Order: sequence, then C-alpha cells, then structure tokens
Amino acid sequence: MKDRLVICNDDGIQMLHHCVPGQVETSVQQWVDFFLLECGVDVFAFCTARPDKTHHETQVGERDYDFMELAPAQAQLHYKEVLDELRDQGTDILKVVTDRVHHHGRRVMASVRMSDVHHASEMYRSLTPKIMLDHPEWRIVQDDGHVDVALDYTFEGVREHRLAILEEIVTNYDVDGLELDFMRSCRYFPAHLAEERIPIMTAFVRDVRAMMDRVSEEKECERLVLGMRVPPSVEECPGLGLDPERWVKEGWVDYLAPSDFMWFDYGTQVETYAAFCKDTDCGVYPCINPFAAEWVDHRAINAYTPNPVNFNRRVFFSNAHVRGLLRNFYTWGADGIYSFNFCCETIDNPSYVKRVHDILQLDQESIWLGDASYFYLPIWRKEQSPSRADQRWRTLRFGVEDIGQRQCFLFRMADGCEGQVLKGRLRFRVYNLHERDVLQIDLNGVVVSQDAIVARRKTNIHVAADTRYQGMHVPPHIAYEIDLMKCPPFCGENALGVTVVSRVGDIDSGCMMEAVEVDVGWDGISQMVGYEVPNNA
Repeated sequence: MKDRLVICNDDGIQMLHHCVPGQVETSVQQWVDFFLLECGVDVFAFCTARPDKTHHETQVGERDYDFMELAPAQAQLHYKEVLDELRDQGTDILKVVTDRVHHHGRRVMASVRMSDVHHASEMYRSLTPKIMLDHPEWRIVQDDGHVDVALDYTFEGVREHRLAILEEIVTNYDVDGLELDFMRSCRYFPAHLAEERIPIMTAFVRDVRAMMDRVSEEKECERLVLGMRVPPSVEECPGLGLDPERWVKEGWVDYLAPSDFMWFDYGTQVETYAAFCKDTDCGVYPCINPFAAEWVDHRAINAYTPNPVNFNRRVFFSNAHVRGLLRNFYTWGADGIYSFNFCCETIDNPSYVKRVHDILQLDQESIWLGDASYFYLPIWRKEQSPSRADQRWRTLRFGVEDIGQRQCFLFRMADGCEGQVLKGRLRFRVYNLHERDVLQIDLNGVVVSQDAIVARRKTNIHVAADTRYQGMHVPPHIAYEIDLMKCPPFCGENALGVTVVSRVGDIDSGCMMEAVEVDVGWDGISQMVGYEVPNNA
C-alpha cells in the first residue's frame, strides 16, 4: 500500500456529539460525507475501540455507556442515547460509517487504540473498562511500584481479550482492515521491561495478521489491510516494546503512520521508516495534527506562576505552515499523509479542516509552489513525550553558568536542504534578555553576520503578537529577525547556535529560548512588536 493517499483518523467522539436525536444515522452519514466529499479523504480510519470500550455493539468488549445508570454529565447521556438509537434501529455506528464510506467508493479502517488511559482522570472515570476492574492483577506495575491504569500485554489474558475484540470487528463488519494505534496511550508494558518484552508484542502482531488472513479466506475477500500508528521516530519504538521493522519485513503490515501523540511536528523522522519499507508493499504516511503545542511557559521563566501556561494549543496553521510540513514529509520519504484529530475542529471550524485537507491533496510539484513556513515549538512540557522521546532539546535555558557556552536549537527544513540561497525570514525570541546583553548567533556553525539581522526588537511588557497569531501574549524578550538571503547555508538538518556572550550584572534571572519560525518566500513587513535596539554581538 504505497499509493499517494490521505488517511484520516476520526475518534468518533465529536461525530457522536454532533448527532441530532431522532436523526442519528443521517447525522453520521453527513459527518462522513464532509470528510470524503469536502475534504477528499481516501481512507477513513474510524476509531471504534479504545481498545476494551467500543462505539460499536460488541459481545466481547463493552459498548460505551451500555449499562450506565446515571450519566456523569449531559454529554455522556447524549452519547449513550445516540448509540442506543442506532441499536434500536438494528444497526450501530461502525456499520453506518462503513456503509457510507463504501457508498462513496472509498476504504474504511477500524482503528483501535492499543491502550487508553482516559479513565485515569475523574472526568472520564466512567470509561474504566470492566476487564481492569475484574483483573486488577493485569495492570502495569512500574519500577517504582506505581500501579498504572493501563493493562500489561505481558499477560496472556490481556492479549487474548484484545485479539478477540479485533477478530469480532473483522468478522462482523465489512471494514477494509484494522489499524492498531500504538500512539494512544503509549503504555503496553512496565517501562523498565518494555524493550525485553518486544517479542511478546511481536507475537501479538503476528497473531493479528494470521487472524485477519484467516477471516479474509473465510469471507472470500481481498487481504484485509493492517495499518499501524507508530512513534515519530524509530528510536522511540523499543522503549514501548514495539518493533515495526520486524513487522514490515515479515509482511504483516500494509502501512505505518509515524505520529506525535498529539501535536503538529515538522521533525517527524520519516526517513528511517521509509528506509526499511523500501522494496516492500508497506507505505509510510506521516501524521499532521491540528494542534500547535502547549506553547511556551513564559510566565514560569518570569516566576509569575509556578506552572506552565497553555497559551496556544489552538493555533490554526496557515497554508504556508502546512506546505512546509508536507515538504519535510515528502523530502524524507513519505508515500502519503495521515491526518489525526481534525474531528476535534470539525464542529466549530469546518472551513479550517477543509482548507488543510485541500492542501494535503496537492501533488508533489504543487507543494513547492508558493511560500512555506516552518514553526518549531516546545511540543511537550515534560522531559519526555508520552512515547518517551527526549524533549529537553526543544528549550534552551541560559543561566549564569552558561555564559559563553554555545547551545543549539535543532530543526529540520526541506527548503535549502542542498545549500540553496533562500528568500524570507528566520525569527526567534529570547525571553528575559536585556538590550545590553551580548548574544552571538550562528547557523550550522557559521556566525550570522550583522547585516543579516534585519531587526532586533525589545518589549518589556506582556503584549499581543502581530496579526498572524492574534491573542498570543508574550513576556519581556528580544525578538530577532534574520534575512534568509544573508544567512549562512541551510543543510536540511540545521542547528541554530545561540551563545550568550555576556549579561548585565544587575538581573538575577536566566534567559530562555524555545521557538523558532522560518518563513521561506515571505516578503511582508517586519514584525512590529517592541522597539528597535542595537545589536550588541
């Protein structure tokens, strides 16, 4: 499966919330129509199981809120009533979705989260699966003795139960295949034992493939597709107990979707997956998400509050941002694109969802027309992402002990990857930097010249940034803007070097930098936040 496709994952939650009582089947059909007809999606991956709780009717798992006596909130009551209405009509949501996708001649995947921990929070306690209550001994126990709310695939009973749920789906529904989502919630074994238990998960994937082949033969249908949503880099896989390279080499898997757990990420390591999928029938479909990140904890660095602040999760990326992401993905070996979580924006912002998917349809040549933006953000606020990737490099901090020490902000960019001269701007901010402080900037080890720095602006109060990102409030900082035409050459995998050479002696705080934006082809006006200050480098 290496066709140029857009695969779209829909978790079903917003779909259900949007359903009109008494018109549920029609509501679901209209929702599917939007993604297939308005957004041009080729494969609709419907998340129907998480994995023990399901949207569809099941004899093996538990249908959501099937036996709920008292709804914890209005939304859950609506959710139950919608699913009950379909059952009373002799159908269910997976059948309605499958029939509608096939009506339009497209393919539908039953996507199954291989772990889910929403029930860890009080808000979602009602989603606690019965299997966890019946078998608390099957829960993951971490090295420090902490008992997780996720189940441990080490136990045969866990594997048998979830394999039965998968078999029920492909046996009872006319889906084109299964998608195993290993990015929600990234917990399958005790963390300290995950790598040594890779053979257990490998055997489970082998059993899933064998089961699907047997069902295909019994139903006399084409081979059922098996897809996997996997971490954004192969290096993260062993720490979760996963071995996608083995799955591909054995011929078990038809596509891989490298994905961050939640966020829009230009740094997805497509090339390693593409390398071991070469000369196989397995395609690589890296993921685009609609959410920016947790943004930056400006207030934490200024001691205004002890906790990070979620400033900007819902940035609606421009067409240029999406083109930049696609250029990275295709330059490093993507076969197509996978979109995730856009269902969360469909009720409030359908025009945004459609606009992004219109760009995803572009051919290889068209994505190189027009400008492109690359926006590198501090995606996770912890030292590790849920898939245990190191996140510390995304934030540079400069204390007194770091004066004179070069630190690097790493970013990958398809534009200029062969050293071509680019037109546009590179921008970043250094928080708590004073105008008398001396900062040296380099790109890939070559010092950025003074005449390349178009602007160096200072602001001392919380202000809203320019109209490109309305509503973003940022604390005291110096903003740098650099002319790409006068920059040292880019090289694909780039390092923006920052060295605080000296600081004024009467400020008792460190500096921080954790976001870089590169606008290629951009020729608009400079940012107008703050006042111009001389460059002391």
